[in-house]
Amino acid sequence: MKIPEFKAAQTYKKFKDVSFFSDSSKDYKLFPFNFNRLDNDIILTNDIGEYIICSEEDLKKIINKELSLKNDYNLFLKLLNKQFIYVKQDKEAINRKAVKYRTKKQFLYTGPVLLVFVVTTRCQHKCHYCQITPQGVKAINFDMTEETAKRSVDIAMQTPAKNITIEFQGGETLLAFNIIKFIVLYAKKLNETIEKGIEFVIATSLVDISREQLDFIKEHNLLLSTSLDGPEDLHNANRPIHSQNTFEKFMEGFNLSKEYVGDTISPLLTISRNSLSRIEDIIKEYQKIGRKSISLRALSPYGFAVKTMSKIGYTAEEYIQFYLNALDYIIGLNLNGTYFKEEYATLLLKRILTPYSTGYVDLQSPSGAGINALVFYYNGEIYPADEARMLAEMSDKNFLLGNVNDNTYEDIVNSPKLRLVIQDSCAESMTNCSECAYLPYCGCDPLFNYVTQKDHYGHRPTSDFCYKQMNIYNYLFSYIKNKDQKVLDIFWAWINNDIHLVEGEEL
Repeated sequence: MKIPEFKAAQTYKKFKDVSFFSDSSKDYKLFPFNFNRLDNDIILTNDIGEYIICSEEDLKKIINKELSLKNDYNLFLKLLNKQFIYVKQDKEAINRKAVKYRTKKQFLYTGPVLLVFVVTTRCQHKCHYCQITPQGVKAINFDMTEETAKRSVDIAMQTPAKNITIEFQGGETLLAFNIIKFIVLYAKKLNETIEKGIEFVIATSLVDISREQLDFIKEHNLLLSTSLDGPEDLHNANRPIHSQNTFEKFMEGFNLSKEYVGDTISPLLTISRNSLSRIEDIIKEYQKIGRKSISLRALSPYGFAVKTMSKIGYTAEEYIQFYLNALDYIIGLNLNGTYFKEEYATLLLKRILTPYSTGYVDLQSPSGAGINALVFYYNGEIYPADEARMLAEMSDKNFLLGNVNDNTYEDIVNSPKLRLVIQDSCAESMTNCSECAYLPYCGCDPLFNYVTQKDHYGHRPTSDFCYKQMNIYNYLFSYIKNKDQKVLDIFWAWINNDIHLVEGEEL
């Protein structure tokens, strides 16, 4: 299976004959591009996400305009097709490139599509990596009221996005299930005239989920997102409940939920120090419950997790070593005929190998915080991202955009604080980012910068986020560069979610 060329490249070859360029090919002009050395080769990328891998000698010839059709036919046409260069005869080159650039930046036009409702901060668990400070099960003052929920939905539904996701977060969301029901029913009632596409997701541990709750979940097609950290001992260590076996409680809830909603439940993994030597055990546990994917999510420096970091934390170097070893193991599973994918790598591969962006807020430039996501806190406060409300849990409301009781939708999206977030997260104009070969696939997380480096803008050479991204991109591009066809087939199977390409069945 070959990596497909972009459609724009095929169209260009179809309508432009080689004779169009004649001997004046020496007069070609350069579109902006960045480059990075990987082993003995050079990766060139441009602002629409096209890439070319060439030698250092070829790079010098490109920059010095020493290429010609006669001597460098294949490279010259590849550079034209992927819009690294253009010739003066081609009057539409810039317009065609603009179409691709608009496609990459389409997220800027939609408005908020992810609307998070934090319905409670109460929880049975005392997870060591929790990003908030959980309240006791009986502390009902930390639940969203119906009045606040109504005002939040009124504002949320004003987003211009045609398709939205309303995600319920906690604490343990099921402890405030009455508010979830109220929001679902009220949002659907409003939507009878607004007519948006709405997807509802409940993030829950599944502990103590009831058949009554599942009846409502099934009736209204709600999706369930949960947490599973691996085998019993690891899950119990990371996610304790006083005097109970958390893993057994999870499995009871998971199996009961499957009776109602089938295999649509999405478990998430958080990597603690205890996880670093357990990748095979973790993946086997996911396979045991029927999952064919996993997301190897690192710890976040927010909330309660900050206090426990000395016990469960690790360095960026340790995490990357774990992550790349895990990818090796996962690729090995696929090479042996067992389909299994890592979600974050798949996300990056989609950005590299296809013309499209993704809805992942942290990899957008400018950041999708506030642009594509809004968080409605239980007390009516509105934040641009989930991490911002976690900061509020740490008594830092630097990213507070307003309150549903005092502000309109226009107040929120025009907030000076949101404008500052956008200003300080446009990677194309940021030092180091603007010159990075991986710029078109990456983004900037101003909240992470603020927490770890004390300002929105951040400092790339000492950024753990940048260190992580650079190493993962180098890893993925090493396979692309070496044209390892079996692995490239696996990558495309991940992107297309196509189990057949790995397990050898006919499509």
